[in-house]
Amino acid sequence: MKIQWESTLVEEAFCQQLQSMGWQWLEGDTDVPEFTERASFREVLLKGRLAAALRKLNLRDGQPWLDETRIARAIRDLEQAAGHRLMEINHSTTELLLKGAVAEGLQGWDDGRPHPVRFIDFEDPVKNDFLVINQFKVELTSGRGHVIPDAVLFINGIPLVVSEFKSPGIQNPLQQAINQLLRYANQRREIWPTLFTENEGVERLFHTNQLLIASDYFEARAATISAPPEAYLEWSDTSPVQMSSVAEELGVLPKLEEESEAAQELATLGPEQGERSGIPLFFRKPEQRPPALRAGAGAMLQSQQILVAGMLRPAHLLDLIRNFSVFQQVDGKTRKIMARYQQFRAVHKAIGRLQEGRTIQSGATRDERGGIIWHTQGSGKSLSMIFLVRKMRMMTRLNQFKIVVVTDRIDLQRQLSETAQLSGEAVRPTDEDLRSQASPTRLTQRLLGEPTPDIVMAMLQKYQDVSKRSEEDRVAMTILRKEKKPGKREAVVERQVTFEENIQFEEFPKLNDSEKILVLVDEAHRSHTRTLHRNLRKALPNAAIIGFTGTPILRKDKKETREIFGEFIDRYVLQDAELDGATVPILYEGRTADGIVKDAPSLDALFEDMFCDFTREELAVIKAKYATEGDVMEAPLLIEQKARDMIRHYASVVLPEGFKAQIVATSRQGGHDLSEQAGASTQRTRR
Repeated sequence: MKIQWESTLVEEAFCQQLQSMGWQWLEGDTDVPEFTERASFREVLLKGRLAAALRKLNLRDGQPWLDETRIARAIRDLEQAAGHRLMEINHSTTELLLKGAVAEGLQGWDDGRPHPVRFIDFEDPVKNDFLVINQFKVELTSGRGHVIPDAVLFINGIPLVVSEFKSPGIQNPLQQAINQLLRYANQRREIWPTLFTENEGVERLFHTNQLLIASDYFEARAATISAPPEAYLEWSDTSPVQMSSVAEELGVLPKLEEESEAAQELATLGPEQGERSGIPLFFRKPEQRPPALRAGAGAMLQSQQILVAGMLRPAHLLDLIRNFSVFQQVDGKTRKIMARYQQFRAVHKAIGRLQEGRTIQSGATRDERGGIIWHTQGSGKSLSMIFLVRKMRMMTRLNQFKIVVVTDRIDLQRQLSETAQLSGEAVRPTDEDLRSQASPTRLTQRLLGEPTPDIVMAMLQKYQDVSKRSEEDRVAMTILRKEKKPGKREAVVERQVTFEENIQFEEFPKLNDSEKILVLVDEAHRSHTRTLHRNLRKALPNAAIIGFTGTPILRKDKKETREIFGEFIDRYVLQDAELDGATVPILYEGRTADGIVKDAPSLDALFEDMFCDFTREELAVIKAKYATEGDVMEAPLLIEQKARDMIRHYASVVLPEGFKAQIVATSRQGGHDLSEQAGASTQRTRR
């Protein structure tokens, strides 16, 4: 019975749920290839369905224009996509799916120019053909043997999703399912080259693949073809469709009697032990589950049902393929990355707010289209920005927005450039922009002022025109400072230093009053970022502003941050990421170091005497700038004591557990000094 659960509880339930969402289900056959619409088991494309889709989707004056020759050539382009290795070919086929192929034109039509050929209609999902085939047999390339994935999902005859199922009553079902998927795709030798060296799979089945799924019904995880086992994660939300709606959909499906028995058996076995961290939804306490899964109809949904409803609903799957997947270089290898559920959810919420929120010109006291996306560190905030921009560029109502990205991340600019290429644009400033004689400040202001729907990378704190600063807005002082580098043998030297500080905030000029501007702000929690964006509202008074942060916003800063950006759009906090296994748990051990200021009373008196001619406001600026926490944290004696404690703690607690360490300080100089002292402490410890 436990083995039979794989077929009845997992595989059949999977296909039935797809049927309820508009997929056709064709029972597989391992003896006769024609029963799965193929001439032989070596084929992976359903060419009859693909040819029919090509005729239907590519019209001229409402009528099909592709003849048999052009259709055959388009199919051949997909089968013979450029590349030698699997990831290279997959990258090429994904580009074809997104952009289409090119076919020779017709005489008398547009002067015979070549025309694009679409394989998929991403705009109107119902125009596509959605099919799932279970027990889909494919012969190995060598001809010696075959593989039989439990379910393969096709759009217009193109295999895009491969799923493998296991009974929840066996040991380590997810580990076995993922291992099998890796074998099918010939990826085990890529991940474990010392253990697997043979060709053991059918790579051609995965040339067009977009998603891999492993499931035992109570736990379902998804990843892409390049992902290692630990990257397979649950999809814990059905957004933008409500959980209650999904539960109603599934209410029409028969409830299997064996589900309760299988759940009890799985609870007895407990969660799998492996490299994956986190706690599966099935094993979480009620308070650890997402709010929609804690009570009501949502509490009855199992992991597989949530994943199928969230990822494989026809409109959702097309959206994920088109707007929520990227290729990246990770550790020297090309990785295909698809959005996780919190990114998909946040982008859809942001899109909804951009479309429905009121603007100042429509009567709102402040623009209501923006807000804050609080996703914890390591959960992919930069990719969320990429996905949001891509989706906006594919939407008629939003594709004319100028998008301004405020960040200091070079990798984000590269990713945005790749995204812009999909819509035929470039991220500015371009090389041509940079060849102008304008200063960076003037260039940025010019780009933001242009009434064009482009993507602009900007460090907006460089807006200020230094030449326009008033002498009355600055305060300066010159002191003779004694300095000593760390180390007993270093001499004390005196150096004359002049400090200068602005005591007034500079106002940006108004650059563009269009409503069709979206500003995306990275690290929105930072205090200097908040100061900057008070002024940014003056430069772009009618823009929508969305702030991204991965750092908890302190209570004293929450009101100010929300006043600038608006209400929260979406939250995905550290506990969520740890439970999902998206980040490893962070354990904190409090360690303190006491410090006092030597001769503090006389120092205060000296300060008041030296700066007696300054106003109270100017003194406050000087203290805030130079009598700072950083000066205390970087005091040489304090750093020396901290370094000694760090080395003792690392040697006695961290190193025995096989972990590494990273030094984090208040500044680069502080990090350098702390590192040097840690090295010196290590040498003393060895002696």
